[in-house]
Amino acid sequence: DEERLRYEWQMWIPDFGEAGQLKLRRARVLVTRVGGLGGLVAYELAAAGVGQLILVHAGKIKPSDLNRQLLMNEAALGTSRVGCAAQRLREFNSHVEVIEVPENINDANAMQLVE
Repeated sequence: DEERLRYEWQMWIPDFGEAGQLKLRRARVLVTRVGGLGGLVAYELAAAGVGQLILVHAGKIKPSDLNRQLLMNEAALGTSRVGCAAQRLREFNSHVEVIEVPENINDANAMQLVE
């Protein structure tokens, strides 16, 4: 019931409805590089109610990240980018499972991450 109230507006979309929302709820999405564009994508997926977000990004937050990486904040400077992004998304939507992978995707780990 809580999720129905949260996603009420998007479930009014013709041909989407509760069935479409349930598909989103069951979806698992991998987002690599949750800085600028990836952070916005992750935020919108969390807002829409995707069931599981897997965030992949290495590194620590620097001051130069703050003007473009909207999931990062001043209080988190020097901490993990993916950790900060995951925490912000969990606070935003507790119905979304967020998994943190503190590394960048590359040839050696891509297949494992996608699986």
